[in-house]
Amino acid sequence: MISGGADWCFLPAVLNGAHVFRLVEYAGPFFCDQTFMNICKDRGIRGTAFQQVGFYQNSGDASVKSTI
Repeated sequence: MISGGADWCFLPAVLNGAHVFRLVEYAGPFFCDQTFMNICKDRGIRGTAFQQVGFYQNSGDASVKSTI
């Protein structure tokens, strides 16, 4: 589990359009954007939990992590 009070900032150029990703340093959580979260909701996918952990630089769009 990722903890602490730091703000996470995800760079769109580094993500290169990925809607789901994980950090090599952390084996557990996957990270996703609002698009992926909306798809899960629209298709009725269950068994996921989302928590906001940061934002995209320059856009302010929320980025969330998923415990898939």
